[in-house]
Amino acid sequence: MSEDLGGEDVVIDCCGSLFIAKKHPSGYYICPLCGRAVFFSERDLILHIGAHAKDRLKALHKAPRR
Repeated sequence: MSEDLGGEDVVIDCCGSLFIAKKHPSGYYICPLCGRAVFFSERDLILHIGAHAKDRLKALHKAPRR
């Protein structure tokens, strides 16, 4: 993980799913999964977390090689 960008923990509720992320005093959110990406809206952070999940699902469901 990259350097610690600081900030306080905030809980983000998206359709009943709760995410804990860091919110920097200047107003941006830090991705709790990779710690590198920063976002200025909760919606953008949720979309980014969804991209992490899709990448993980693709890795799990690759077709076997022969």
